[in-house]
Amino acid sequence: MPYKYRLRTLFFVISFFCFLVVPIRLFEIQILRGKEYQKMVEERRIRQDQTDAPRGRILSRDGVVLAAEQPAFDIQVRFREVEDELDLGGRLSKALGRPMHEIHDTLNALKKDVVANALKSARKQARRDRRTKGFKYLLAEHVPIEAGENENELPKGFSLARPTSRRFLLFKTQLDEFELWVDFSRLTDFGPEQLNETAERLGLDRRDLTEQFKAARKKMAGVQIRKARHETLFKSIPFEKMLQVAMRQEELPGVRIQARSIRHYPQKTLAGQLVGSIGKPNDAILRQWLIDAEDPIIRHWARSGVKPQSAGRFYAGRNHELRKLGMRVDDFIGRSGIEAVFETLVRGKRGRRIVERDVRNRSRNVLGEVMFEPGHDVYLSIDSKLQRILEEEFNRQRGAAVFLDIHTGEVLAAGSFPLFDPNDLVPPVSAATARRLYQSPTPALNRAINSAYALGSIFKLLTSICILEEATISPSSEVTCRGSLNPDQPNWFRCWSRWGHGSIAIKDAIKRSCNIFYFKNADLVGQAPLLKWSKEFEYGVRTGSEMRRYEHAGLLPTPEWKRQRTDRIWYPGDTRNLSIGQGSLLVNPLQVSRMIAAIANGGILVTPR
Repeated sequence: MPYKYRLRTLFFVISFFCFLVVPIRLFEIQILRGKEYQKMVEERRIRQDQTDAPRGRILSRDGVVLAAEQPAFDIQVRFREVEDELDLGGRLSKALGRPMHEIHDTLNALKKDVVANALKSARKQARRDRRTKGFKYLLAEHVPIEAGENENELPKGFSLARPTSRRFLLFKTQLDEFELWVDFSRLTDFGPEQLNETAERLGLDRRDLTEQFKAARKKMAGVQIRKARHETLFKSIPFEKMLQVAMRQEELPGVRIQARSIRHYPQKTLAGQLVGSIGKPNDAILRQWLIDAEDPIIRHWARSGVKPQSAGRFYAGRNHELRKLGMRVDDFIGRSGIEAVFETLVRGKRGRRIVERDVRNRSRNVLGEVMFEPGHDVYLSIDSKLQRILEEEFNRQRGAAVFLDIHTGEVLAAGSFPLFDPNDLVPPVSAATARRLYQSPTPALNRAINSAYALGSIFKLLTSICILEEATISPSSEVTCRGSLNPDQPNWFRCWSRWGHGSIAIKDAIKRSCNIFYFKNADLVGQAPLLKWSKEFEYGVRTGSEMRRYEHAGLLPTPEWKRQRTDRIWYPGDTRNLSIGQGSLLVNPLQVSRMIAAIANGGILVTPR
């Protein structure tokens, strides 16, 4: 085609675009969809920001604060606004009093975390077949191979494609060529070996492809770092250091101080397992909250646990239902102990602030505000002085102890050992801390409430009540103990005393913990009355305290339970074992304290509080 015709064609295309396409597009934006775009502008200009409400305090009965909110200050950085990282590192080093190399190491580590989190999110979107931006890059042009032949053999994340744009389209004949692209959002488990195989398969130079891959990865990382918003560089810096940074705010471009409220446990290990900890809600907690949601899709998920296929619709509906409850999926809530039991009381109600923002999302004016409502304080029955004495004197490696008011059922002290500091579980929690607390030989459990053990000889008190109330014996009746129940089988059903206790009545049997005395009386009374009195003291069921959903119910073995579990009948030996607290019997320390309180107060089975 002659040159003048090419030039005319070019001018025709430009004229068509300027005088027809542009006016049509302006007509669509301003006339046809003008109200829609105006609404979008207004929504972006005026926003509703939620203001967090502080959680209520947890205090002992004598006013000692066990859990409260305290302010924390984080240093955040936005890499897009940082012009010179070396200069910024030096200024931060002076303000914080930290070595300059530490500042730079932290900055570099933060960059890696930003890229890693961006890749993680992009790969999650890619698995849902959603489009991701900023992760696809050109590696090689003029690939000397047909795209359809070997594209399926390329590693996941690599693709061959025709160029989407042509150079000199109007002045040069189109080239039939292919390009090699990499999409980092779809690239997984990839190493140098796969890159070398790809170069060999496509007939490309290995070194050039490796350099292009590194350059693309570096470019992708730079894009994600520039796209990142304010990222936390240092968490919970001291107040004095925060003031030093605030005074140098103009000298630190891209750096800001973010104030937040964190949960703090000033007494540290004091009643740590009882107070509990906070964390983000898991799926089980979210389902419990949304079990009566208005949205049928969310309600079905909450009751069945089955997520729908439309992930976007599901997450939008779930977040909408949570907002109705004044909650968010990333809230910190009570996950254990008192923090979880009284979550609805301790958690406050968020406020709202209507803010006018500019095109850079900077706050310009507050148009209205609804103040938050702080959470309620919770006073426990725990006496801090008694609790401290308990924890200091109970110097065993594992165990539990409970002090109970025998008349009211108030728990005056409850200790579980080894001790536990709830501050260790204030988010974020490192993997090393989680392993130390939950995967060690002595994990951080509330052994006083949510663990069950073989009771042993303490159960002989209940057996004594049973045989006296059933009139099997009188207080003065005696039983002869020769160390073994059957002389022909001395290793079966024997007493702890090898030579026995001789003739012994119930008072001395309790004092000396004589097994033979209870074996013989168990044969006389039988299993039915013994199980009846065990149920009177409510063994095998939760005590009914406020922490009952975390309480271990224990196990009271019965003939029906044994038949279902082992397909065997109940033998007299099972009754003998039960009479001394052995066999399959399991109880928690709170149940034992309740039994002792009933004996001490004249027979009233109090409910622990």
